[in-house]
Amino acid sequence: MDRQHKDPNFVLPPSEYLPEGFKLHIDHKTTSKKSYLLPPSDAEIDRLHIQHYSTRQIVHGNFNAPVEEDLETGIKVLDAGCGSGIWTIEMAEDYPNSTFVGIDIADMYPKTGDLPPNVRFLKANILEGLPFEDGKFDYVFQRFLIFDLSPGDWKVAIKELARLVKPGYVGS
Repeated sequence: MDRQHKDPNFVLPPSEYLPEGFKLHIDHKTTSKKSYLLPPSDAEIDRLHIQHYSTRQIVHGNFNAPVEEDLETGIKVLDAGCGSGIWTIEMAEDYPNSTFVGIDIADMYPKTGDLPPNVRFLKANILEGLPFEDGKFDYVFQRFLIFDLSPGDWKVAIKELARLVKPGYVGS
């Protein structure tokens, strides 16, 4: 089937390209994403974990930003689009002097259980503004939102992430 359509306003029904049983949870009336692309499930959490471990192996660690010493001393870190929370939890365990906040549009992160004391999770949509004051974080991390945001959404997301990072600090 040809995926191109001559009408620029045409929206292809998502079910044509997804495996049976999956459906997109996107409000096509706006460009802003309102919910997670795939159904939140144990299988999706497993997929996110595989993606995390694969990426960690490829890039030789959980981050490449020059923040190692700061993390050891203790800083505030935002994981924007934390998914299952695996990166946030690993970082909180590795850097107990730092505080980690994971946010995601879907609440697939752990809500109870044996979480490190320096981590918390919050369901929030970066496109609707995040409930933090300006300059709240020393390090803002995100890595897979590229697959979820339109070019117009990126302008909003980058502006919001830049608002949250302290001047002179790091976003990656």
